[in-house]
Amino acid sequence: MDVESIRKLYPDLIKKMGKATVNKIVDILFAEGVLQSEEMHIIQSQQVEEDAVRNLLGLVRNKGSVACEKFGLALEENDPHLYDDLQSSCITDAVKLLSLGSN
Repeated sequence: MDVESIRKLYPDLIKKMGKATVNKIVDILFAEGVLQSEEMHIIQSQQVEEDAVRNLLGLVRNKGSVACEKFGLALEENDPHLYDDLQSSCITDAVKLLSLGSN
């Protein structure tokens, strides 16, 4: 997953990503050195699930392509159904764009 994919999928990630998945991904990204201790605590202390997702996505996007790729791998590992759903959405959007371009 790259920075642009996260930007495009942002509304779906906010809506569909649960707190348990966020916490697992935060733990992975912290262990891999993507997130610092303070960033991890800020995300995990959010009371509102959507705010935790917003904070996580904002940090990951600001850290660049390597962080985004690690986020995508962690999402795929911890919520494969959501990951597959999001990938299907990206493919559907790409097909729509291609069909519009051929007209």
